[in-house]
Amino acid sequence: MKPAAAPTDTLGTVRSYSDLHEIMRNRADELEITRDALDELAGLQTGYSGKVLAPRPIRRIIPRSNDLVLGLMLPALGMKLIAVVDEEALERIKNRRVKRKLPSVLGTTIHLQFSRKELKKRQRNGGNNRRENLTPKRRSEISRNAALARWRKQKEFKDAKARNEESRAALGLQVATSTPDTQRVRLRSSTRRAGL
Repeated sequence: MKPAAAPTDTLGTVRSYSDLHEIMRNRADELEITRDALDELAGLQTGYSGKVLAPRPIRRIIPRSNDLVLGLMLPALGMKLIAVVDEEALERIKNRRVKRKLPSVLGTTIHLQFSRKELKKRQRNGGNNRRENLTPKRRSEISRNAALARWRKQKEFKDAKARNEESRAALGLQVATSTPDTQRVRLRSSTRRAGL
């Protein structure tokens, strides 16, 4: 068996799935091919390559369990995979490619963090803006609903308190109500009621 000629256009070395993913992303960007065109050329469903080649892939072409095997087996066998340019395949798709308009920022995610004070300020401004855009009638409805909710909550609290007092009376328990610091539960026995 003759050794293969050394490839001239090496794209990268594959030691794990993340290496393969990075090489494929870079190659798609180098060819300036749209993800939809890539789906069509590969015979995949629309949107699939966009999920596979996303910065954080949603789909994978190799199951996660096989990724570990790939990363362990290759070094154990003393080998590595090298991705090279396939000139014949490139020639076949050359006229069918749709060039991609690359944005100035590619695959970058921006994370914003706000302090609690800044977040409250933004919420307050949002509330003020909302009030300004409401009609007087709608503002009145919202205020009335809020007041009804407060009154309903207060009534529910009073009803729960009354039920609690009724159940205490049924069990023979009484709460002293002279001052808050001297409140305590006392057991009323029949002997005390009788004056003994």
